[in-house]
Amino acid sequence: TPRFDEWSRRGVFFTNFYANGFQTRHGEVAIYCSMMPNYGVAIMKRYSQLSFRCLPEMLHELGYHTSWLFPSDSSFDSQADFFQRNGFTLIIDRFDFPKESEQLGWGFSDEALYNKWLYELRSFPEPFFTSALTITNHHPFTVPETFELGLGNDDLHRYYNAMFYTDAQLGAFLD
Repeated sequence: TPRFDEWSRRGVFFTNFYANGFQTRHGEVAIYCSMMPNYGVAIMKRYSQLSFRCLPEMLHELGYHTSWLFPSDSSFDSQADFFQRNGFTLIIDRFDFPKESEQLGWGFSDEALYNKWLYELRSFPEPFFTSALTITNHHPFTVPETFELGLGNDDLHRYYNAMFYTDAQLGAFLD
């Protein structure tokens, strides 16, 4: 991940950051709400009707515009319900992307996500807090052919391809 490594030297970099669940949703609840989630598979469905003191809500109360972008259907696992209830005032998902956006795996590519994010950032009032969730580095780890490293086709090697692709797209986005 040469691009990520380069950018990590320019900002805050956590060297001891541990996953607190077996699904992305667990990590999102932990990161945004400082809460150790349950280990059930439907975390956001279980908590979607509850309100917590989450970071997006606190920032919104301080006058921040808050947004979350997801290159697939945000209703999956009740994400949109949970995030709106806990402080994200704008949810942008697959239905807000241009129809011709590149699809990979479960949704739109990282490149499509970052292009959409850059476009939306221009209209965000300041101050703002925005967050996006990429899905290219999730199973089935589908990447454009030019980012395949030729290491093999098992899950681990496809994961390496996905990380290589995500790193390249992140670097282009941050430049």
